Amino acid sequence: MRLNLAILAVPILSIGVSCKHRVPPTEGIDGNALDPTRSLQIAVVVPSQIPVNQPTGVRIAGSGFQDGATVSIGGLAQVTGNRIDGNTLVASLPSLQAGVWDVTVGNPDGESATLRGGLTVGGISGNGLGPECVAVTVYFGLDQAGLTDEARGVLGSRMSCWTGNEGPLTIEGHADERGTTDYNVALGNRRAESIRTWLAGQGVSAARIRAVSWGEERPADPGHSENAWAANRRGVILPGR
Repeated sequence: MRLNLAILAVPILSIGVSCKHRVPPTEGIDGNALDPTRSLQIAVVVPSQIPVNQPTGVRIAGSGFQDGATVSIGGLAQVTGNRIDGNTLVASLPSLQAGVWDVTVGNPDGESATLRGGLTVGGISGNGLGPECVAVTVYFGLDQAGLTDEARGVLGSRMSCWTGNEGPLTIEGHADERGTTDYNVALGNRRAESIRTWLAGQGVSAARIRAVSWGEERPADPGHSENAWAANRRGVILPGR
């Protein structure tokens, strides 16, 4: 299977596959290669650098995450991750001392994976992000890329997440499984761009924002029902690169 990568416009990035069959992405959002022969893997921690001695929320992207998975930072802390889907965990980290630390995810079935040097503590200042800011999600109508009133309300309620610091942001655009792969990638791009345009209109610098379309390839709900499709028509705003 061939992976198509097309840059539409800076900073918009489109990621898709050339056929309809669902396969896990072969790269993490930071370009770390994932091994398709392994189930549990870590691609990236976002943000990858956090302040010293400040509780901070992080998002961990990868594959094979189970409900009840734990997140360990070196030998300093272990917390339970909040599983968004099989590719995403959100964790609230306690205050940590300065250093470069390995990040380990352990599943309840005993499997574990480690990202060496995945988190740097120190070297930046400012308020740590709370868990409510780590993965802000809004939903879209069928075949629609415009923001609903409900989506605008969610974004408005989280403005302090993006105006209270000057770090980079990533917006992920997603679609449900219906339609062709190319159509869903383009639709994900339009959804991410709608969010980016709204944030820029509220004073968030567009230069801080990278937009990524995953099309149908990272469903929040793997089902094939109306409820699953509604959950998958979404945009997610993430702190970090």
